[in-house]
Amino acid sequence: MGSSGINAEYMGSSGINAEYMGEHTGMKERDPDNTKPIEQTFARFAELQERHNVRFEKVTTVGSGISLVQVKLRNMDPESCLVGDKVKKLPQSMTVGKLKLLLKRIYKLKPEFQRLQYRNSSKDFPEDFLEDMDTLGSYNLKDGSEILMQSLDFTGKRKLNLG
Repeated sequence: MGSSGINAEYMGSSGINAEYMGEHTGMKERDPDNTKPIEQTFARFAELQERHNVRFEKVTTVGSGISLVQVKLRNMDPESCLVGDKVKKLPQSMTVGKLKLLLKRIYKLKPEFQRLQYRNSSKDFPEDFLEDMDTLGSYNLKDGSEILMQSLDFTGKRKLNLG
C-alpha cells in the first residue's frame, strides 16, 4: 500500500482504476480526448436511452463546447431599411431577449418595438418567437435560417436617443 492507504496496484495513471470504472459505469474503454461516439465509450448508453425514452441529437460544438447556428438577420422595417441583412453565428443558448438587444445595436430599434419571427427556409412561412426567455435552440433553428425583425411602433417613439 502507498502512503495514502490505497493499494497502488489497482490505480491507473490518472489515479482511477479503469477496470473498476468499466465494471460500474458500463464504460468499455477510456477516451481521454472525447473523440469517440458515446455509444462506443459507454456500453449501456442505448439501453438507458430506451429505458428512459430519451433521445439525444448530435450537436456541433466549437472551442469550449458552445453550439452555434449561422443565421441571416433580415430587417423588415421600412424606417431602418438602409442597414442590410447580416449573417451571424449565434449560440443556441442565446435567449430571444438577448437577440433583441443585438438587433437593437444593429438596426437601432428598441426591443419593445421589435416583432421577431424565424423560418428555416425562405419557402417556409415565418413563425413568431414567443417568449424572451426562450433560447434559440428551443426553436430548432438550422444553419441558414432567417430571423426577421419587424417594427411594432406606429407612433414614432422608436428612435433611440443616441446623444
